[in-house]
Amino acid sequence: MDLSIIVPFYRVEKYISNCLESILQQNFQNYEIICVNDCSSDNSRNIVLEYTKKHKNIRLFDHKINKKVGGARNTGLMEAQGKYIWFVDSDDYIVPNSLALLMSTCMENNLDVLAFNIKTVTDDGHLIQKENTFKNYNNEPLNGPQLLQATFGNQLIYNLGYPYRAIFKNDFLKKINAVFPENISYGEETTYMARCIVYAKRIMSFSNAYYCYRQNPSSVTNKLEVGFKGELVFQSIVNAGNYVQDLINECESIDQNTANILKLGMPWFINRLFVRLLKTSYKERNIFFSLCNENQQLISNIANYGNLHNKFVLKQPKLSGLVISIISPIYQFKKIVIDRK
Repeated sequence: MDLSIIVPFYRVEKYISNCLESILQQNFQNYEIICVNDCSSDNSRNIVLEYTKKHKNIRLFDHKINKKVGGARNTGLMEAQGKYIWFVDSDDYIVPNSLALLMSTCMENNLDVLAFNIKTVTDDGHLIQKENTFKNYNNEPLNGPQLLQATFGNQLIYNLGYPYRAIFKNDFLKKINAVFPENISYGEETTYMARCIVYAKRIMSFSNAYYCYRQNPSSVTNKLEVGFKGELVFQSIVNAGNYVQDLINECESIDQNTANILKLGMPWFINRLFVRLLKTSYKERNIFFSLCNENQQLISNIANYGNLHNKFVLKQPKLSGLVISIISPIYQFKKIVIDRK
């Protein structure tokens, strides 16, 4: 098996057929589709089950407990038989007839990683924008730090996630023990792709987009930005910040320049916290500060990257909770007035 495409799914009956059809519409044969049901309560599993009856290269695995998308991807990794891995989210889809080029590039050049751009599309598939992150570095393989510097420069911190915009060699992922954090809803992929690139010895990239990222209004990302749930804010700042700090520690012995770039970007990463808390409800802020009190080691690992008021929030959760409770209604009222104008 040349390629395993891992598709975790949870309550995506509206999108899962479109996702699978896009994977099946390919000019390449030797691949499997691993669908991991993360305890979905809608009709998604039945839809996938019907596909397994028609297509021998689709395999279905069921979780007995919900492990979130990171856990589902890890299950797919354990079951994968392919030489290469592509993570595809179940509400997204891939460009038809793209696999032949991508896989021939991977195999002919014995790549650890092949990166490419993505398209962002509306819920009904209309193009919003095509990213221009990756360039055409496809003549001779580079090593990971070379590609990171050539592609991101000092902007690496803003582009850490998105594991679906690359194909990875399976043995390479096992060698570097590349797994996702489990049982969290947000931030599990923060450093996955960057970590893989850092360790890669042979990597290329394409400027074309081969993956379509759908702006799903029901996705966790949209729920964070609209509702600002306390647990998701904690995961997006504190958990994810610690994943970046772990990557910095690893880079210290691999490539010091990459470690320095990550350190320079960490203040931006942490300093999103204060404004997010202003947008949360009183109840959700209490959930956030309770998590801070329960995870003081995680807080201490990242607090010093923050500016004065964000550092204050992390180090003095009780007092800062009181201050934010006073400021938040004023902030939200002003925002309503500005939005109406």
